[in-house]
Amino acid sequence: SFLESPWRSFWSICQVVVMWGVDSSQYIQTRGLYQDSLLFKGHRVENRLFMLITSLDPLIAYTHPSGFVRFSKNKFTKVNTKHQYLNMVTDMDLQYKSKNPDKWITSSGFKANISSRSLMLLFEKQPLSFNFQNDEYNLSKAFIQNQNKLLIVNLLSSLQEKLRTNIQAVQTFPRRFFKLYGIDQFWMKNGSSMMYEINGNSEIQPNVNKNNKLNFATIYSEMLNLIGVRWFKQSIRTIKPEYSMTENEIDSIISKQTKPDLSKLTEFEYRCVMQILDEDSRRGQFVRVRLEDHLEKFSGYLNKLTYYLVKQGVTAQNGDLVYK
Repeated sequence: SFLESPWRSFWSICQVVVMWGVDSSQYIQTRGLYQDSLLFKGHRVENRLFMLITSLDPLIAYTHPSGFVRFSKNKFTKVNTKHQYLNMVTDMDLQYKSKNPDKWITSSGFKANISSRSLMLLFEKQPLSFNFQNDEYNLSKAFIQNQNKLLIVNLLSSLQEKLRTNIQAVQTFPRRFFKLYGIDQFWMKNGSSMMYEINGNSEIQPNVNKNNKLNFATIYSEMLNLIGVRWFKQSIRTIKPEYSMTENEIDSIISKQTKPDLSKLTEFEYRCVMQILDEDSRRGQFVRVRLEDHLEKFSGYLNKLTYYLVKQGVTAQNGDLVYK
C-alpha cells in the first residue's frame, strides 16, 4: 500500500524509538530506554497494539483492545549494547528454543504469551509485581490505556504531513483508506508508552496457545462493519472537493470558539463529517482516536473542520447535521 513508505521511513530512524507519555515527546536512544523499561516480576514485557486507519483526510484512526503480549524468558539484567535487537522480546521460537507455544514458559514459571486484555488485568490486580515508579500516578489499567492513547496521538501527529503527501492516490472523497497496523510497544518505569516498530502487514491470528483464549474473531467482523460492506451494492458518486471557507477562517473560528453555520457546509465537507459519525455508530470494540481532544497537534483544513464540529457536539439526525 502507499502508506508503507511513511511507516518505513519512520522505522528507518535506526535504533531509535518514540517516547510519548506523562512527561516526554521526543526521540531517545534505545539503550537508555531498555535500561529503564517496565518489568513484570523482573521480565521485560512487550505488547502488540492494533491500529486501524479508515481515512487519510480527514485522518480517522482506531485502536482495538485485542492484542498479544510477550514476556522475555529470563529476568532482565542489563542492556545488550552490541546487538540492540536482542533487547526486544520478538522471536519467541528462538528465545524459548521451541515452536510450540505451550512450552513458552518464563524462568519464573509463568506463561510467556498472554492476551493484551490479560495484561490489563495484571495492571489492575498485581500492580506491585511491576517495577513501576511514578510519584504522581498509580499503576492501573486506565493509566496505561491513557498512555497508549497519547502514543497513538503523537505518532499520527508526527506522520500527518507524510500521510497527506500520499492522498492523491485515493480517488474517492473523503480520502478513504483501510489498513490494520500492529504496533510493537513497551512501557517505561514511569508508565510512558513506547514503540519500536510498526508492522504494515500485521498478523491478526498470532501463533499462540489456544488455552490463553486470544480470540481475535471480533476484529474481523468489526473491521467489516467499519469498512461499510452494506454499501457495496450502491452506486459510487465522486464528489468534487469544495470548501466553504479557508484554513485561516476555520482557525479563527476555533480560536473564538464559535459555531460554524452548518447550512453553508459543502457536500464534500458534509460527507467528511458524516463518515466520522457513521463509523462511530458501528465501530464495535474499536476505539476511535479522539483527534478533537488534540486539535493543537493536527494541521490540515479537513482535520480542523471535522473534528472541531465533532467537539462542538455536531450529530446526525434524519440525514442532516445538527448541533446537540
